Amino acid sequence: MISLWPHWQRPLFIILLPVLIYLLWKLWNFHEIKGSWQKLIPSLFQPWLLRGISVQESILPKLLITVASLFALIALMGPSWKHIEQPPLKIDAPLIIVMDLTQRMLSSDIPPNRLQTTKQKLLDIIKARKDAQTALVVYAGTAHIVVPLSDDQATMTNLINSISPNIMPQLGERADLGISKAIQLLSNTQQNNQLNHAEILLITTSLSEQEQTAIKQLLANKPFTLNILGVGTAQGAPILDNKGNFVRNASGNIMLSKLDSNSLQRFAYSEGGYYSTITLNDTDINTLNLANLKGQQRNTEGTENKTTDLWQDQGYWFILPLLLLAALASRKGWLFCVPLLFVLQPQPTQAFEWHKLWLNKDQQGAKLLKENKPNEAAKRFENKQWQGYSAYQAKDYKLAEQKYSQETTPEGLYNYGNTLARQGKYHEAIDEWNKAIKAKPNFEQAIVNKKIVEELLKKQQQEQQSGDDQQQNQENQQQDGQQQDGNSQQQNDQQQSQNNQQNNDQSKKGNNSQNNQQQSQDQQDSDQQNAEQKDQQQQQDAQQSDQEQQAQQNKQQQNNDQQDAQGQTMSNADKNANQQEQDEALLQQIRTIPDDPSELLRRKFYYEQRYNKGGY
Repeated sequence: MISLWPHWQRPLFIILLPVLIYLLWKLWNFHEIKGSWQKLIPSLFQPWLLRGISVQESILPKLLITVASLFALIALMGPSWKHIEQPPLKIDAPLIIVMDLTQRMLSSDIPPNRLQTTKQKLLDIIKARKDAQTALVVYAGTAHIVVPLSDDQATMTNLINSISPNIMPQLGERADLGISKAIQLLSNTQQNNQLNHAEILLITTSLSEQEQTAIKQLLANKPFTLNILGVGTAQGAPILDNKGNFVRNASGNIMLSKLDSNSLQRFAYSEGGYYSTITLNDTDINTLNLANLKGQQRNTEGTENKTTDLWQDQGYWFILPLLLLAALASRKGWLFCVPLLFVLQPQPTQAFEWHKLWLNKDQQGAKLLKENKPNEAAKRFENKQWQGYSAYQAKDYKLAEQKYSQETTPEGLYNYGNTLARQGKYHEAIDEWNKAIKAKPNFEQAIVNKKIVEELLKKQQQEQQSGDDQQQNQENQQQDGQQQDGNSQQQNDQQQSQNNQQNNDQSKKGNNSQNNQQQSQDQQDSDQQNAEQKDQQQQQDAQQSDQEQQAQQNKQQQNNDQQDAQGQTMSNADKNANQQEQDEALLQQIRTIPDDPSELLRRKFYYEQRYNKGGY
């Protein structure tokens, strides 16, 4: 839409107009101080006597400066002749769904049973409300929050499919506790302007008088609307337990659960709300005004004819004439126009990301994590546990270790141990798992991981000890070979000494007999001595040959031992590589353990019950 008179985006710049008028007046009334000759010579003679001096001033520069200043002021004020009409921002009323999750929801008077039918109806309500704020509270003997106020349909769908009566820590029928939890959620919301339109939807089969009285007291003087959605039939059906068996009363009779629609309808009307029995179509949703469109109509009463105008800043068109003046900035007296180019730039209009308005940092990080962007998610999360989890998914184990190191909960210690194990710090990981098991004795995941890593360390220690034993055997064999060579050499030395001793003895005998015998026997003794020396030489040669043969055998045995040791070392290396691959496969299996939302909810509700009873 185009208007004749402009809409000013920044009208406060009009306060510069008096200053601009004063400066322009000074510019137009400025006269140069004349020199001494101009003061003495009459003005009629100056054109002929003072050659080369221009007496008349040109008004063109002053005119251009005036126009440029006006254009600059207009550009600063941000004129706009075009605006786009947009519908006003419609805020939907928050809805808290309080769902009965007792054993009677397993009755099958509505096929397949009440629980499955109610789950499907919850999904239909979430789909109809689109991006409206919705929360889910379940109750039995206690009440617990499944999903806080959120517009994340994917998360709500995942958790709704996981709820069942077996996740509740205590049996009973306490709808008043569910309503109290819903009021607590609405009281803690920061959107205080929506409290007058907030609604509570109670999904149940019947309410006792005690429950109705307690709910009336809770809703007294509260700006909340209570609607009731009945589940079941008037004929009813037997109540089943988690194992599919019929529930019996103290007399042994099978207990039936019937829909008390009349009582529920009267109670809803007394609280200013509506009642509807659950249907297979959207009739109940429309009756209770649960759809997104209905919520918008209620929240925008009196604003049907109002629109939000988005004006388009067109002040940049007035900068174009200033660009022409910038081309003349080199001329004398015009340089002061250059700074105007830096102050006349219009402010850019940036698109606003609406999802950041409704999502906090942790929700934005969860969205990035769902989009398989763990690196960006780790930077966006404010919760340190989620930061550590995102860094772990991004394989940035050092950052994950830094985030998990400050955790003191069993789950935090467990995650810290996993991070240390991924970095090969197995002993430190075992210490952290021991802390987690000590704080939570039945922590099965920590126990399993600890056993896996302990077995890994035990195998590594056995392989290392086996390698050390083989190396010690090789050293012992080498020492035995050297000792055997020394013994052989010692035997040779002893034999040589004995031979020499025998020669000396025989020589002495020869000398003694020489004195007693005749000269004719000298030749015979000499021949006998030569024969004995020859026999001794032959014995020495045989012994030397045996020693050489023994040394060669020892050398061959040593070579064989070295080859066996090398083969054993290579075999151990192959075993270590295979073991490492198996360890990596085990750790990978640990990471791929599927999450069970129902088990998580069951444990969450259990600890909440203990906390409320002072069990911590």
